[in-house]
Amino acid sequence: MTTNVLIGVGGTGAKVVEAALYLFFAGLGPSKVVVGLVDQDKANGNLTRTRELLYDLVKFRRDFSADNRLDWTRTTLGRVQIEPLFGDDPYWRPSADGQGSLAQILDRGGLDADRQALMDLLFLEGQEEQDMGLGQGYRGRAHVGAAAMLASLELGDGQFKKRMIELMKNATIDGDVRIFLVGSAFGGTGAAGFPILARRINALRKEARNSDKVKLGGALMLPYFSFADPEDETDNVVLAANLMPQAQAALQYYNQLFKSEPVFDHIYLAGSDKIFKLPHHSPGDNDQINPPLPSELLGAQAAIDFFNAPAIEAAEEVGTAVKVCARAKPGVVGWGDLPGAAHARHQDTYDRLGQLLRTAVWWRFQVEPELGRRNLLGRLKAGWLQDLTRDVDFQVTETDDARKRLILLFDSLLMWCGAMRLYAEDSGLKFQLWNTEAVQEQADVRQPRRPIKIADGLTDQRANEAYNAALSPLDHNEPPRSAAALHDELTSRALRDTHAAAGHRGFGRLAAMVHHAARVPTKERAE
Repeated sequence: MTTNVLIGVGGTGAKVVEAALYLFFAGLGPSKVVVGLVDQDKANGNLTRTRELLYDLVKFRRDFSADNRLDWTRTTLGRVQIEPLFGDDPYWRPSADGQGSLAQILDRGGLDADRQALMDLLFLEGQEEQDMGLGQGYRGRAHVGAAAMLASLELGDGQFKKRMIELMKNATIDGDVRIFLVGSAFGGTGAAGFPILARRINALRKEARNSDKVKLGGALMLPYFSFADPEDETDNVVLAANLMPQAQAALQYYNQLFKSEPVFDHIYLAGSDKIFKLPHHSPGDNDQINPPLPSELLGAQAAIDFFNAPAIEAAEEVGTAVKVCARAKPGVVGWGDLPGAAHARHQDTYDRLGQLLRTAVWWRFQVEPELGRRNLLGRLKAGWLQDLTRDVDFQVTETDDARKRLILLFDSLLMWCGAMRLYAEDSGLKFQLWNTEAVQEQADVRQPRRPIKIADGLTDQRANEAYNAALSPLDHNEPPRSAAALHDELTSRALRDTHAAAGHRGFGRLAAMVHHAARVPTKERAE
């Protein structure tokens, strides 16, 4: 059995992991993934958002594993099991509290005169670099971050190194360990940590038993967004004008690295010719919460491609494999631009993510309101829902928790989808993946923390229209199955009997039936 590990480095890495988590929720990817997040800025808004989503998905699996069981051999909803890298927490912070600067991490005061002189040669003195506070990350100074992270790996508590060694022990003759890193080639933590972690993991796998069975992949995110410069010109932060030069220098470094040290078995590069302009800037902390953008879907799909590959040859034998893709039309992003989206295979991005999105819309505005209309005896008013929930006990805590968790995840998905479309179109890109405008009460690019507000409710007609419009069809293909087809199926006895024969139980059976009825293609495909 293959062990799959996904690690996002820095704020951009966290956003790509966020996209991957939604794809996992949709049922794309392997059966289980260990997920980690690495960031020096522990209050980073993007890190926090992704971390919370991960926790909610872990709890979702628990909610639907007992009396309200989903049979994950018969449904793709939440099929991929998520395990935090460190047992109950995915997060690793390189430099602990009390190590607020590079000078403290390297103990500059304890170095002899020659080593202090060398440090002064490599890093600017004072607040510019050596004494720069690292509490909010590396602020675009990748060389400072690289030194701090390397020191933390070698001189710190060893938590990350120990966990990697532990996971590599799962490598056997019959099972790979696949580790996938994602981070940016620009900025601070990602640009600093991506190569440092990759080289350290590569060194560790050479020492592992069955080392040929430990595979290392990575997605390097090239500049795809920019932001306004800070109002205070003296702020010690990365500037938008520095992003391209930093990325160019990083690519020159990787070019030389791959010639001398084939670190990755597979490396993916993802970016955008259209730079998305974000109307805000934050040096870090919880204000650094950038919206989801289309390029992050490519990084997430790269991870799934790596995990799902039937075999991965060693880079030492074939050279580091570089995979790239491109959009069909400038200024437009559609389903056909995503790798694998246009292929009719079992776990297709369009089918699975589209099915999840449509399930979220229907559940949020048709199923959940009906569940809330139970009378004093707990009886549902809608006849079709009475039949589908005949063995569900809505009074028990487990069912109530499962119901709340499902709504929370569906709302998060709708906000993620809505924000991605909002910011893409605000940057002049024609977005043809989905359209969730009908379920949005508010959309404001000036509110980065919450640019999308989901409507409290919709009429039946508006809910049906929102469902039908949610997913854009593939090029030259017929539109997805309609809300009318979904409703007809949910009111049929055949669907109930089919799912009664499966392993779904209680509230899980209802979720599985709605999800199945919301499938995308006109011609039914196997779950």
